Amino acid sequence: MLTKECKIILKKLKQLTSNTEEDISYLYNTTSFCLLMDDDKICDYHPYENEIDSILQHLCKEGYLTFTTNDYNFKLTQKALHHHQFIFSSLQTYAADKAIDFAALIISIIALLKSYGYDVLAPIIALCKSLLALLWK
Repeated sequence: MLTKECKIILKKLKQLTSNTEEDISYLYNTTSFCLLMDDDKICDYHPYENEIDSILQHLCKEGYLTFTTNDYNFKLTQKALHHHQFIFSSLQTYAADKAIDFAALIISIIALLKSYGYDVLAPIIALCKSLLALLWK
């Protein structure tokens, strides 16, 4: 999980590199990052100056950054470059893992309501049965 500060720094780094794997470095005697091959493009991290090291370590631990030659040079990984694809993939995995749980919940609710004699739900029950039949195919 990324904190708000991590997300802000990651967004700034993606803008700095134009969402590529270019090497990034600390800019000497400043509170900025720059591209290793182009120190004219900079990214200021002044609001997070006191915690920038821990932010970068967390981004590295979560797989968004890799340090290259030393602790002052790093680059974005595929997870950082395509962050939304990784999130979508994890949501798909979660939904697939929980599909049977959701189906069991629906069946339980329908059984409970039917046991109390709610015949008004007949169309909904028929719809749920057909959806469940499609799930099991």
